[in-house]
Amino acid sequence: MINETRLEQLFLDLCKIHGEPKDESRVASYLTIFFEDLGYTVERDKAHEKFGGSCGNLYVRIPGTIDGTTIMLSAHMDTVVTGGTVVPVRDGDYIRSEGDTILGADDRSGIAAILETVQVLKETNTTHLPIFVAIMAAEEIGLLGARYCELTAKDADFGVVLDTSGPIGKIVNQAPFHEAYWISVHGKSAHAGIEPEKGINAIVAASRLIANLPTGRISDTATTNIAQIKGGVAHNIVPELVKISGEARSTSLDELMTIMNQIESAVEQANKTESAPIEFSRQREYDGYHLPEDSEVIVRLKQAAIAIGKEPTVTHTGGGADANFFNQKGIPTAVISCGMSKVHTYDEEILVQDLFDCTKMVLALVTGK
Repeated sequence: MINETRLEQLFLDLCKIHGEPKDESRVASYLTIFFEDLGYTVERDKAHEKFGGSCGNLYVRIPGTIDGTTIMLSAHMDTVVTGGTVVPVRDGDYIRSEGDTILGADDRSGIAAILETVQVLKETNTTHLPIFVAIMAAEEIGLLGARYCELTAKDADFGVVLDTSGPIGKIVNQAPFHEAYWISVHGKSAHAGIEPEKGINAIVAASRLIANLPTGRISDTATTNIAQIKGGVAHNIVPELVKISGEARSTSLDELMTIMNQIESAVEQANKTESAPIEFSRQREYDGYHLPEDSEVIVRLKQAAIAIGKEPTVTHTGGGADANFFNQKGIPTAVISCGMSKVHTYDEEILVQDLFDCTKMVLALVTGK
């Protein structure tokens, strides 16, 4: 039923549309025209007003031809910074960018699979369950569209986010809790060549603190990262301010709290020994989730993979996705692979057959076939 030539061209067209975070209005316009041409009403929220974007999230409600579970299909409009104008090309069995840019398969491949699914259902009158399409904004810079959307459990019985790499049939049922932290080390400036003893070097104090912070892989379920350090003005000035930022993630909330408390304790100890006062703040970026393998969403996704001849693989991830917030808002949501690989790099690519197979899996999911 899938028109593979049309699907490939749809993906190529989507990759050409500029849509970096907070600048997705052209993508939203394209999608609005697409759905309205099929006779569907497109809704947009005002989530972008919370983060200064050009457009909010986009929703389409497609009534089922049979009664049953309402399934949310979701992807995100934005890409990471492209590096220039994206020119997608077919290269053998793959689609890649022609120049030194990303491709944008993250997440235009997910969008393409959803659009082709909807189009196939419309033109073939294939029976299907109710569908709620949710295309989100500003995912790449903190899941902002999903963070500020007002979706609830009333919108869908479960959801599927098309937004990870790996073989078709990969199903992510667990993702981590994530906290960010910020540290400011306040020294005192002085002329480094004339009277350095009158200064307090914030970089030196920050270095001693950083040496006591956990970083890297902590366990099979937890990671931390010291992500940024900024400080200093000139060679001849004792630096008076250093700012540090980092994060910690774990699929176990208790483990995450232990790690964050360890970081905070290191700051408290440094405040006792350093002459440079240190400030610390932390914030929960998103909650983790764990969907049991016997939950409806996982069972149905496994059935859909098997229906198209793929081996379902249920796994966890160390990264976040819009699914983290959907689960937090009451919609049990898993993430599936849409075939993209080497994302966020200029070597990004997608196997054309994976694009087709992802769409077949989504179609099998919503039709129950």
